[in-house]
Amino acid sequence: MRSMKDQIPPSEKQWYAVKCKFRCEKRLLQELEVMGVEVYVPFINNVKSGRAKAFAKPKVLIPSHVFVRINRSSYIPILRHPHVFSFLHFSGQLSCIREKEMNIMKRVVGEIDDIAIDHCTYLDGDKVQIIGGHLTGIEGYIVQSGKHNVKIELTSFGLGLCISVDPKLLIKVGKSHIKTATKEEEPSSSYCF
Repeated sequence: MRSMKDQIPPSEKQWYAVKCKFRCEKRLLQELEVMGVEVYVPFINNVKSGRAKAFAKPKVLIPSHVFVRINRSSYIPILRHPHVFSFLHFSGQLSCIREKEMNIMKRVVGEIDDIAIDHCTYLDGDKVQIIGGHLTGIEGYIVQSGKHNVKIELTSFGLGLCISVDPKLLIKVGKSHIKTATKEEEPSSSYCF
């Protein structure tokens, strides 16, 4: 089996996820940028209410993860950083993140918002496409857990993003892939992109 380092192309840069110490994402981002590494951390605004006013505090979308676009020569310097635990891998295979999935994550972060949904004609499991805003063109499945959400699965690193989207920005592109549950059955909770 090839070493993790040897799984990275020698000259072509690709995206990888780096597992880091808890609450060190911003510091690691800054320190890797100083090293000349192209790095990305998906921050979202988390609005908190104080005594005097509400303020927005950045929150990491995927805690303890930083995304780096590197070639083979950057692997060891990043791995030796004191805030880095490891590169994300599955069964000894380094997980390269496709550019398409990085772009989806960047678009989600630009638009993510908890939008209240009043009335929706979509069923749990319906395949939908987003037709407005930063997320235009992205497809996912309706997930219902108290309210309707759209799940977008990022397969390269085994995560699914559940976001609230205004129903006016959705069109149905496929029927529900979940069979109707009988009284004895529980509804399926598996939603694949």
